[in-house]
Amino acid sequence: MKKEEIHLATYRILLYVFAFAMPFSTPSIVNSQGVHFWGNITPTLIGLFLLNWLLEADFKTKLQRIKTDKLIFPFFAAIGFYGFYLIGLTYSSNLDFGRQDVFLKLPFLLFPLLIFTMNPAMWKPKTAQNLLFTFALGNLSTLFISLIHSFFLCKETFSIEYFHYMNASLFFHSSYASMYYCFSFVIALYFLIDKQLHLWKKITAWIMFLLFPSEIVLLDSRAGQIAFVFAMFAFTFYIFIFNRKRILRFSLHLSLLLCLLVATYLLLPNNRLFANIQQMRIETIETESEGKEQGTFDATRSQIWISAVAVVKERPVLGVGTGDVKDALMEKYIQKDFEYPQERRFNAHNQYLQIAVTLGLVGLTLFFVFLGSIFLTAWKKRNILLFLFGLIGLVNFLTESMFEKQIGVMFFAFFFALLHYIAAKNLLKEETSA
Repeated sequence: MKKEEIHLATYRILLYVFAFAMPFSTPSIVNSQGVHFWGNITPTLIGLFLLNWLLEADFKTKLQRIKTDKLIFPFFAAIGFYGFYLIGLTYSSNLDFGRQDVFLKLPFLLFPLLIFTMNPAMWKPKTAQNLLFTFALGNLSTLFISLIHSFFLCKETFSIEYFHYMNASLFFHSSYASMYYCFSFVIALYFLIDKQLHLWKKITAWIMFLLFPSEIVLLDSRAGQIAFVFAMFAFTFYIFIFNRKRILRFSLHLSLLLCLLVATYLLLPNNRLFANIQQMRIETIETESEGKEQGTFDATRSQIWISAVAVVKERPVLGVGTGDVKDALMEKYIQKDFEYPQERRFNAHNQYLQIAVTLGLVGLTLFFVFLGSIFLTAWKKRNILLFLFGLIGLVNFLTESMFEKQIGVMFFAFFFALLHYIAAKNLLKEETSA
């Protein structure tokens, strides 16, 4: 095997493994000593990807591909956004936290660099489609494992609560799980509508089509559910305006989906067990949120946002710096006597506010340029997957600081680069069967 073929095969293997492993990157299963059963392999995979990229060399040709594929704008949008976090270190006091933060966000630099410059020969006729399907398959695996785990806990304790909200997701927070499952559902629906699939893929896609929406309901993340609704409206608009030849097929799928969701929502309130879950959920929130001006988690989130806005008003242009964001928020919690956010050391619970506190309005502007590159490319290329990916992110950013955890950074940085590349090269449009 030639050296070039070895590098290309290595890229494919690493991409497939990374796409499948991403939903498993924050496992919560621990043994009796409190130690995780397995480690997170995604940083290692990125390291191997970078090593393969460096050993392949020919950097001049690689950088030229960014220009050839018209990926200069998204590339520099990503580099500029990440670069400002590095600049934010220069006016930070807490350099230890700052260094951890820029390392956490390193995928925003690495994925555009590595994916935008890859050898086009890496992409066989079905590579892009199979890669997206592999990610959805990884999420389906986490869903099945979570359901099995919930089933045995329910069998042991006779409590249906293990199928709801935080207990329903074994691997990550319900907000992140909803975001992952929502995009995985979009992938499955896209392939069911627009592609001719082999039998096993079609069956798997139908299972995803039926299970992911139901799980999003059970996860009970409002942002996740709103993102799902917005994504369906956008998908409907796309089909009726840009892909009319698929209207009948899409309408049948959409009708089935609506029946599934209506049935789910109608059944839950009339089910005494699920009614008990809701009551337990309310009681848990009220117990955790006891304190001054607190009674619900919404009140806690309001306190967090009030504190974040206060910090932004004091340092509106450049923010407090990459390293001092946590300290600045804590200082405001103490000043305003917000005990619960102080005890839990909450971040801003809003990605836009988090960036504004950290990097000010300049950093927030760079972030909007970063997001704008997604929608600009999606519009130019009529790429619905890239558009829906951006839309799902926009909504989830309203209630969570998604970039403060690896599971959020990995997801957004990886698909920002991958979907831009797929759109630029029209890889999916060339695939009519699988």
